[in-house]
Amino acid sequence: MGKLHSYWKAQNLASLPDQAIEIIAARANQRPAPLTLVVTFQMGGAINRVGATETAYAERSAPWMSSIDGNWENPADNATNIAWVRESFRQIRPYSTGTTYTNFTGQADESASALASTAYGSNMERLRLIKAKYDPDNFFRLNANIAPATAAAV
Repeated sequence: MGKLHSYWKAQNLASLPDQAIEIIAARANQRPAPLTLVVTFQMGGAINRVGATETAYAERSAPWMSSIDGNWENPADNATNIAWVRESFRQIRPYSTGTTYTNFTGQADESASALASTAYGSNMERLRLIKAKYDPDNFFRLNANIAPATAAAV
């Protein structure tokens, strides 16, 4: 013991109707481990006043983000906790914009390119061109990778 195991997934929400709140509250009350967090972040405000193409991160319309942060101590509980996080994410998905933030993903569920596409959306091609200029060999790739544009596209 003494080592914390974690798995989390988050999604931006287009709205937060009563039905979504009921799901989030129910999942919080059914946490499989006491260190697990069920968090709803208020986005909006200054985040939504930035244009979608003004930064790398394109999602500027979502007023909320739901994050399911599984944290537990016993490695024998890995499968149970990961399944619980995935199920919570699935239940909240109907209220999602279909986008996420790369720091809040369950990367084991998706390829790095799918994560980048989900997070950066319409900005991907511009980011690929920037990557081709500053990191053409894709040295910085151990993340939600943005592959450099090919020479033909540059």
